[in-house]
Amino acid sequence: MIVEGTVIEATLRPEDLVPAFFKELFQIDRERAEDIIHGDYFAISHHIAAGRELPVALMADAHELVDILADALDELAPEGMYFGAHPGDGSDFGFWRLEDEPNKVLIHVEGGVAEVISAPENITVEIVDIDNLAVGE
Repeated sequence: MIVEGTVIEATLRPEDLVPAFFKELFQIDRERAEDIIHGDYFAISHHIAAGRELPVALMADAHELVDILADALDELAPEGMYFGAHPGDGSDFGFWRLEDEPNKVLIHVEGGVAEVISAPENITVEIVDIDNLAVGE
């Protein structure tokens, strides 16, 4: 399940972003993650998995892979959220609520179970059952 918050912070290095983004995508959509990593970007993922520094020749492709993984995560973000850099910190990547809906409570329902994935700090949400939500300040 996707929840609002940081996936990785304090770095812009592809060597750090690729594994963090891949891990998050793998948890959400394993098949899509494997297709991306085992496709055109296998050499990059191999260097990173081995803990080796990326050669300069692979850096452009590594930055492209960061963008592809970020785009895939953004496409999977729940309604009212996006995946990307935090508006206040360009090196804090995660799932964030859209700024035009700051007071919206986001709830994920799957298999008869409802969970709050994002709510403003000043609002409490109690899920009694799927048909009975209590929201207040």
